[in-house]
Amino acid sequence: MHTQIKKASLFVTVAGLLVIISFLTMTTQTGGARKPAVHPNVRGFNSAIIWFELLESPDELFLALGDPGTEQGRALRLTMDTLNHYDFFFLACYSVFYASLSLFLYTLLSERRGRLDRPLLYAGIALAVLMLIGDCCENLRLLELSAYTNSGEVSEGSIGMLMLWTRIKWFSIFIASLLLATQYTRYFTVRIAGVLFAILFIVPSISGFAAFFIPGKGFLLETASSLLGVAWASALVHGIVVLKRNW
Repeated sequence: MHTQIKKASLFVTVAGLLVIISFLTMTTQTGGARKPAVHPNVRGFNSAIIWFELLESPDELFLALGDPGTEQGRALRLTMDTLNHYDFFFLACYSVFYASLSLFLYTLLSERRGRLDRPLLYAGIALAVLMLIGDCCENLRLLELSAYTNSGEVSEGSIGMLMLWTRIKWFSIFIASLLLATQYTRYFTVRIAGVLFAILFIVPSISGFAAFFIPGKGFLLETASSLLGVAWASALVHGIVVLKRNW
């Protein structure tokens, strides 16, 4: 079991570091977060990419990214396209990171309680695959939409497919996060660490679901994204600590 824990924690550490590298690469290549073309806006978005992902109509595309005939519109589209190309690397890394966390916690719990958490392991891996597929397809739709020059060219079907894949991606992330919260709580029991990890993964999931299910609250996805980053970093630190103890 010592060897299995060592391998699982090494998997988490490598996957987590790749998430950081891919995120920093994506950020440096795009110049950091960009505001929507229309800011402030009626939907309350501060992030162009989050609004882009949550488009509900063809007209919103041009509110989020601006007029492609202007310098602002061209620059925003170039930034979004660059971001979405680098995002293929990032999405692969964070999907593997979720799978590695499921295996890691399964291994830790197996040491204490026997192999009772296999369904959670399988569910975590399945959700990691779903978020990867969802994000890949979402990126392809975003790259397609950024090429349109007027709202009349954009079909409702294109927006509908974007909405579908965006929800598959984010819902998979939120559900996987809730499963991880359960596993962390079981591992740490009721100690402060268990409560802390539960909060770290539950709060962004609730915020994220609220963004989709409460009308006019799509901007909450920006908060959820930031909080998930904190949860991922904390999970990586824990993985490194366990790896160091078992090296």
